Amino acid sequence: MRLAKILFAALGCFCLLGCVQRPAINYKDCMVKLNDLQSASAKVNFSVSNPNIFPLYGKVSYTLFVQEKELTAGQTDTIEAEANTDTDFVLEQHIDFNKIFNSAADLVKAVLDGQESVQLRLTGHCDLNAVLFFKDSIPFDQTVEIPLPSRAQVEAELRKNIQQNLQQNLNNLGGLLQKL
Repeated sequence: MRLAKILFAALGCFCLLGCVQRPAINYKDCMVKLNDLQSASAKVNFSVSNPNIFPLYGKVSYTLFVQEKELTAGQTDTIEAEANTDTDFVLEQHIDFNKIFNSAADLVKAVLDGQESVQLRLTGHCDLNAVLFFKDSIPFDQTVEIPLPSRAQVEAELRKNIQQNLQQNLNNLGGLLQKL
């Protein structure tokens, strides 16, 4: 009798596992906001598509590359993928152009030479599980182009910086002349 209960429970688990469908990670879009000539903020939007009749929980581990240079790696807080639905999640990153280009001068040169964007690649996996019986790691690898500052933005920023530096130098020179 006890053996029959164990076999029945095992059969039930195998049937339940056979009904489990693999979730999917879907890239939605990437929004980039240029902060200044040195940095940008990127929000990469994904969704977890859970076709199962039970919710899944997990974390996303990721590595961010820009121009094939590893910029950062991280892990999200726990996300919950509701049953039979798509659940959105966002990976937010600060992008420091100085880590991509060797200097601000290299960035300015690239823009003035006509480069309009850099390649952002996000790789990783989402480790999802449900109570006791389901665990899965779903990989993702997404590449998008993110815009660099435009030539007009670079020229305006350079003019502003030159004017500020000239004004500061004139003020310093005036202070020195007053001391003489």
